Amino acid sequence: MATLTVRNIPENQHVALRVRAARAGRSMEEEVRVMIADAVASENLSQNAALADAEARVAKAQAMVREMFGGELPKGRVDAFLAERRAAAERGE
Repeated sequence: MATLTVRNIPENQHVALRVRAARAGRSMEEEVRVMIADAVASENLSQNAALADAEARVAKAQAMVREMFGGELPKGRVDAFLAERRAAAERGE
C-alpha cells in the first residue's frame, strides 16, 4: 500500500478532523482513508452518471434522425459528401 504525508494542515481543520474521527470511533488516519475512499467513489459515480447521460443523449439524437429518415439511420451520406468535395477540389472548384 502507498503512504501519503500531508503537511501544513490548518489547526482548525486538524481539530475538526480529530473530532470527526472520534465521533466515528476511528483513528484520524482511518478517518482520512475513509474520506479519500468516499471522495474517489463519488468521483467514479459522477463519471458514470455523465457517461450514462451522454449515451442517453446519443440515443435520443439517433431516434430523431431515424424519425427524419423514415426509421433508419442514413448510410454513406457523409462519405458521399466528402468524396464529392474532394472531386470538386481536384477540379479546382
